[in-house]
Amino acid sequence: MKAALIEPFAIACMMDVYFRTIEGQEPNAEWDAKLSGMSKQFAKIKDKAAGWQQTAPPRTGGSTMQGGATT
Repeated sequence: MKAALIEPFAIACMMDVYFRTIEGQEPNAEWDAKLSGMSKQFAKIKDKAAGWQQTAPPRTGGSTMQGGATT
């Protein structure tokens, strides 16, 4: 029972820290070139991701709890 409650919360907390850490960072051009040259599949995935656009509107309203969760 503890795992059913604690594990999802722990994962959400780790994801929150991860997304805050990478916010605003750009991929390393050197590694991007290396990976694109080594793998056609990586280049295909990279091109597909470059064309992706976020469709969900940003969160607004509600009170913010510790960790960025809204109520």
